[in-house]
Amino acid sequence: QAPQTAILVLVDSCDLVLFTLAPYNTPLWNTATGICLDVHVTPHSHDDVGWLLTPERYYDGCYDPQGGVQSIIRTMAEALYADANRTFVQVEQYFFNRWWNEQDDEMKEKTRTVVERGQFIFINGGWSMHDEACVHQESAINNMARGAQFIREEFGQTANLTVGWHIDRSEER
Repeated sequence: QAPQTAILVLVDSCDLVLFTLAPYNTPLWNTATGICLDVHVTPHSHDDVGWLLTPERYYDGCYDPQGGVQSIIRTMAEALYADANRTFVQVEQYFFNRWWNEQDDEMKEKTRTVVERGQFIFINGGWSMHDEACVHQESAINNMARGAQFIREEFGQTANLTVGWHIDRSEER
């Protein structure tokens, strides 16, 4: 039986809905040719600010204290601090800023440590991942500047933004 892939979507009602189910038939190793597929996993945030849910429901996981973006960021900060071999890429600063402002000094210091060690990596720097289908260049620049300013104020040159990232293309929606 072929492995299955599924995409789950958190919808307005705060339910997880199966979006797609399709067989995955591509082998990872072709023994006849000796060709191997290298898989690079990049743990990263992909938390749209207000796409299907309000930013509050994404952040709090629909009132679930163990869910939502707040839990993802907390879990990643703790996991990175515990294991220097792990990395995580944070893209959207709206959620990180909200989480950051709720943290005590101990958690902020742990987070600064993993940023300094290059494990918690800020890329793109935007307040949100702006939608390229309906954006004016001025709003895109302001969005990027606001997020980058927050990062500079809290982390200085330690979190130097050197990578652009736009994982969402409007055509896919």
